[in-house]
Amino acid sequence: VFLHDGSGGETDGPAPLANETWFARVVQRLTHVLTTLTPAGRLYEIDVRLRPSGNAGPLVTSLSGFETYQREEAWTWEHQ
Repeated sequence: VFLHDGSGGETDGPAPLANETWFARVVQRLTHVLTTLTPAGRLYEIDVRLRPSGNAGPLVTSLSGFETYQREEAWTWEHQ
């Protein structure tokens, strides 16, 4: 589960991005690097489907969104 606490803002710079977009791009790159197949194999197997709301949810969730999900929508096994 990837979480961020920068909801509602945007990055500085000549082409500002919403924080949610920036964090999602960072996680996409990180996941790619960690799961790339090399001659020695993969460093890690990462299943990004195991996140709040699965494939239907955002790749990176805000802290407040995660708290709400855990309190109102999560299955019992997700609290382990």
